[in-house]
Amino acid sequence: MKVRAMTRKLRQVLPMWLIFTLLGAGILSPIAAYLLLRHPPRPSLPPAIVVSNCGDLAPGVRRAGFTRWAMKFDVPEAGFTLQSQLLDMPIETLHCVCITHSAANGALLISESRIPGERELQSQWPVFSERVEERDVRNTSGRVAGKDRWGYFRSGAQWKCWRLVTFAAGGEAGYLPTPPEVAQLFDQVISSACFSAATGR
Repeated sequence: MKVRAMTRKLRQVLPMWLIFTLLGAGILSPIAAYLLLRHPPRPSLPPAIVVSNCGDLAPGVRRAGFTRWAMKFDVPEAGFTLQSQLLDMPIETLHCVCITHSAANGALLISESRIPGERELQSQWPVFSERVEERDVRNTSGRVAGKDRWGYFRSGAQWKCWRLVTFAAGGEAGYLPTPPEVAQLFDQVISSACFSAATGR
């Protein structure tokens, strides 16, 4: 009875559209506050890299690497594009792995010497990062085969991850700051690192 009486009084004082607007705002406000204030989960550390000798190439997979460079990477044709570019300073080929179904502009770069942006990955991004991890890359015998450096920082409402892997056999692989879901896909390619048969370690 009290609710009906209050509704009658509201109708007398306020127009019907305003009552519905106020009720809708009261219902939607907590939802909007939750969406605005919630924090996305922090990115998790990528799996450690253990480099083995390259096996046979699986169907639907391309292998990125260089004739004079020991390290190779398996890139699935489904979901990824693999592009190669000849650089002139120094003269070398740079592989660029992109994700076909993502609107993000990130790319995994693979180079037989240094990837573009390597200087920023060594100095600038670690300074701004909330978390930085550095660990050894190892081969199947347990020997150190390189260095793996990874970190993340907040960019607006989301996290951005970066990674730089330097191999003792020569070359680098890594990506500049990119969303975690894209970084995880690049990490799968990095984890496929293997020694070519001719230069197995």
